[in-house]
Amino acid sequence: MANCGGHTKKLTVMGVIFIAYCVANIIGSQVFLARSAPNYSTRYNAILGFEVAALLCLCIYGAGCWYENRHRDRTEGPLPPVSDVDMLGDLTDKEKRGFRYIY
Repeated sequence: MANCGGHTKKLTVMGVIFIAYCVANIIGSQVFLARSAPNYSTRYNAILGFEVAALLCLCIYGAGCWYENRHRDRTEGPLPPVSDVDMLGDLTDKEKRGFRYIY
């Protein structure tokens, strides 16, 4: 949740994460097929596939955060001093001048 700013955007991100969690639970229960009992070989393939996909998404997200931080450092210069007024505003990460992504 540290990589998004603004109250509405944080709530939306949490909603999307919750929906993804629910969908993953539904998909996960469909991996254990009765015809592959007792070893359930499909589970190994599914788990490996999802782990590779998650690692790929993580690498793409990290590269995107690194690129955006580098772009902001070049265009906006060094980070401005942080004040309490800046922290209380309901600005998104695109609107805050001193916002940097964590990766």
